[in-house]
Amino acid sequence: MSTDSIIYLDNCSTTKILPEVVDEINRTNEKNWANPSSAHRFGFYAEQEIDKARKSIANIINTKSKDVCFTSGGTEANNLAILGLCRLCHKNKKKIITTKTEHKSILRCYEYAKGKLDFQICYIDVYKNGLINLDHLINELDNDTLLVSCTHVNNETGIVQSISEIGSIVKSKNTQNSKTMLHVDAVQSFGKFELDCSKMNIDFMSMSAHKIHGPKGVGALYIGNNLKIEPLIFGGGQERNIRSGTENVAGIIGFATAASIAHKNIKKNFEYVSQLRRQAINLLKETIPNIHIISEDNSSPYILNFLISGLKGGSEIIVNILSEHKIYVSAGSACSSHDKSKGHVLRGMGYGESAVNGSIRLGFSVENTITDIKKMVTLIHTNLS
Repeated sequence: MSTDSIIYLDNCSTTKILPEVVDEINRTNEKNWANPSSAHRFGFYAEQEIDKARKSIANIINTKSKDVCFTSGGTEANNLAILGLCRLCHKNKKKIITTKTEHKSILRCYEYAKGKLDFQICYIDVYKNGLINLDHLINELDNDTLLVSCTHVNNETGIVQSISEIGSIVKSKNTQNSKTMLHVDAVQSFGKFELDCSKMNIDFMSMSAHKIHGPKGVGALYIGNNLKIEPLIFGGGQERNIRSGTENVAGIIGFATAASIAHKNIKKNFEYVSQLRRQAINLLKETIPNIHIISEDNSSPYILNFLISGLKGGSEIIVNILSEHKIYVSAGSACSSHDKSKGHVLRGMGYGESAVNGSIRLGFSVENTITDIKKMVTLIHTNLS
């Protein structure tokens, strides 16, 4: 399919890889394709490339290289953090705290932990605006709590949780004999928000390359404070025996390149998409009747979720109409597009089925323009008239 003249507003699902990243991936594949575990000098060069990339990622989140474990993406990072910890510690502690609005790669880990490892899963309430009820969190924390897990930026609504405040609450409950750890899914915030794992009291943090104009199939897990987890993949002992398997050298280099570019431009990009999102909200409100913006003020500027009341046929109708004109948006999460239980985020916030069925999500990047937004809004308005 030709990508000429398309308007891509689904950047929460994935992003277009940057030319600079493609160049680095190609350079690595052409010049440094050796197995980094090989004992010869050529393998050592590949290992050096990975070490350089690891240090680059670590610097962005203000940690040490040894705290960064490369994975195949955000889903694996979430699984590795949660199940790796649960499998190691299930004989000592039996309680996990999370919310019903988490990504499916987190919720399904907890279903496994409950069914196979006999964990008690406590789902903290969220308000209608999507924010965690911190009083509920405080009341549920106890000496038996192994882990608190939450998403920094929700992938469907863009709602931003106060990780620093949550981290302080979790650590304030810790005693010398009982420590609760904090896992954060930062897939939608890494490279877009300033993240300091130490200051934010984060113990585990999941990241992904393809959300920041990097390659698919690569991500990372931050594992802080010399914490131990049980590996999910066994083999040659790569990644400090945490994640075996020959490293995706070119992908890792591409990830680090994309992350460096994103971090370098983080403030400029944030300001640009913030202005674009505000313009999009104003245009939608002025043009589309019966519209409701999800989390208008407490959201990442990179994500905009809105509902159109009384939309016959649901949001898929709008998605398909826009798609015919090469304008690409999403009806909820791409990860759940084939899942009959999709819409769990809005349900968890207290929205009914009509809202779930009428939800449309936009994902912005710096490549989008106000002209793109105007074309989209005009098409929606025309087809609703």
